[in-house]
Amino acid sequence: MFVTEFGTVGGSALAPTTAGVDTGSLITVLVLVLWPLILVAAVFLIRFISHRFLHRHGGAFANVTLLVTLPKFRREEDTKEQLTTQKVQEEIGIDENFFASIAGLHYQKGVIAWLLGRTDHLAFEIVAHEKLIKFFVTVPKRYRDFVEQQLTAQHTDAFVEEVEDYNIFSPTGSILGGYLEFKREAFFPIKTYRKLESDPLNGLTNVLSKVPETDGVAIQYIIRPAHKKWRKVGKQVSKNMLKGMSLEEAIRGRKSGGGIMAWINPKSKDQLSDEQRQSGSTMMTQAEQDMTKGVDEKIAKGGLDVNIRLVVSAQTSEAAHRLLEDVMGAFSQFSIYEHGNAFVKAIPMRKKFLIQKFIYRGFDETRKLVLNTEEMASIWH
Repeated sequence: MFVTEFGTVGGSALAPTTAGVDTGSLITVLVLVLWPLILVAAVFLIRFISHRFLHRHGGAFANVTLLVTLPKFRREEDTKEQLTTQKVQEEIGIDENFFASIAGLHYQKGVIAWLLGRTDHLAFEIVAHEKLIKFFVTVPKRYRDFVEQQLTAQHTDAFVEEVEDYNIFSPTGSILGGYLEFKREAFFPIKTYRKLESDPLNGLTNVLSKVPETDGVAIQYIIRPAHKKWRKVGKQVSKNMLKGMSLEEAIRGRKSGGGIMAWINPKSKDQLSDEQRQSGSTMMTQAEQDMTKGVDEKIAKGGLDVNIRLVVSAQTSEAAHRLLEDVMGAFSQFSIYEHGNAFVKAIPMRKKFLIQKFIYRGFDETRKLVLNTEEMASIWH
């Protein structure tokens, strides 16, 4: 039997040494593989902590709540005077200019915005509590002067004051909440004040005026400047429809190859004019023309990412459900059912998460919709 410094040849003494080499290699491989995963997990953990906690406390992330009121004499004049549709539109158009200034703010992007979270969102709220309807604006401290200056510039008789945050909740009450989302893609418009015969805010305040003194309702709009890509999508869809694509084809970006839809609604090339053959377009129906016109009008104005969050507090669960349904129903006046968009309710399973977002005015990416400045002015002014 021959003996080496490594052990006995052919014996079992070599096994521990070989196993040791294999174990070391395996550990090295695991470290090389797992280290990037650990690093990525750490980055996402930091992101989670920053999104959850940094925006709830002081410093650069602190918010300021402003109460916006109009002089009592102005309200009495508005009540006595029979406002014409033109007068209403002129008044609301002032707020459209205000929201246009917000849409023009710098859109936060990049690694820092992704890691720490965007801090350029503002909260506009309509609150009914103790038989009063109040309008609040909650903004980061660094935006306070800008927002206050814009508000008073557009409404010279408006009174803006910093106040303590409101509280609509009752210790023994029932709390419910939900979101409003779009039924269709964001580039489809809703009906705005320019298409309505009366002030659309009346429909909301009429419901809020009926809230019992012991209950509370808050309509919360969290807004921020939207990325310009939402406009590009709408523009391309409108362009595709002008080329003769159906709505589904225009959204998809290519024409269908035929099949059953071609049999149901044939569009033979023999029926097209020379000009249509060259341009690739076909005649659109009136509904399709209205649809593309509405899309073009929406994307022509500044866009805002928006969360529409509704929260109610009532003495009983039945009363809370009824209040929530009534407030959500008031938004049906903005629907364009045939060739536009409509709001649909979305009730999340985790009520606690919604209430946290409501209290801290957090932006929920999963509930995002895009309104242009005209649409935003229609629902808050």
